[in-house]
Amino acid sequence: MSNKFRKVLAAILAGTMVLGSGVVANAAEGSGEGSGSLDVVEASDVFNVILPTDSGDQFDYILDPTGIIAETDAAKYASASFVDGQTMYFRNKPASGSDIATYSNVSDPIKAYNKSTMDVEIKVQAKLATPSGIDIVTTAPTGGGPANTATPSIYLALKDASGETAITTTGIVATSSITDASALYEVVYATDSKTYKKQLNATGSNATTEDELDAVFQSYEFNLTGSCNDDGKWVGLTEEPPTVSLVWTIEKPDNAATSSPITFTNTGDITLTGLTAAKNFDHKMTLSWGGTTSDNLDSDPNMAWDITQWSAENGGTLKFKLSSGWVSGLSGELVTVTVYLTDGSTLTATTQF
Repeated sequence: MSNKFRKVLAAILAGTMVLGSGVVANAAEGSGEGSGSLDVVEASDVFNVILPTDSGDQFDYILDPTGIIAETDAAKYASASFVDGQTMYFRNKPASGSDIATYSNVSDPIKAYNKSTMDVEIKVQAKLATPSGIDIVTTAPTGGGPANTATPSIYLALKDASGETAITTTGIVATSSITDASALYEVVYATDSKTYKKQLNATGSNATTEDELDAVFQSYEFNLTGSCNDDGKWVGLTEEPPTVSLVWTIEKPDNAATSSPITFTNTGDITLTGLTAAKNFDHKMTLSWGGTTSDNLDSDPNMAWDITQWSAENGGTLKFKLSSGWVSGLSGELVTVTVYLTDGSTLTATTQF
């Protein structure tokens, strides 16, 4: 074979190898895909407040323009303790360790706590019924003149940290902001719902008594106070003193989640939500107030149950209602309910009776 032929053959073979390798490379193919997931907290803002819903009789008042209560040693009121020298009295809850009623010219307070991640606004509306024969005045009457000579007059005011606002027959509105508790929140991963959520840390969730709540949460409170003139023509007046009506509200901001799985009202209603098979009611519940803790409420035969949305196997929403005896017996007390769950944890809520 000649050298010339060998060179031509080698060139042909080399070209074939190049073309062959090119065909193989063009036929190779790969593919793939990736899915995305989002890790984000379920609700960035949480609305959680303690707000008494009913005042009972704490805004009832007594007018004593002539000092007859002191003169008779409070015989009409079973010798209860009255602060001397006042012309209007509200019944205050007894001092700790005592069962003797006390009366002063300032009512017991309505107190709201903000356990939310944002500031909230509380609004208090107050209005006096229109009386006949009694003047409604906007400053405390001085009196001091001859008894039973002037027109009877009454001063009733809403009192808070900013001062006093006289209540009128047309009504007044007082608003105040309560600072958030965002520093007491942490983000956790809930394995049952497979979501992230904000919840109170141990410091916030373990605060249940009034002293503990005061130590960690911001609050707002208001009272009523007032007086009447001691020189008015009260003797022989047949008309009842005017009724005072109050409404207080904290509205949930838009897009704010309600974090608490337990609600407790001062009418004795207790609601548990979000119970599961792994985290269910453990048939134990207690009440605590003024240093006293009740026995297990679950055995109370007068407790009303609503299990229409709950089962012992799967959980759900469980509702209770305290008996009327409990509700009346707890009048004037700041009460905490503690509910025990099957995973060893507890739920607590506090309300003012």
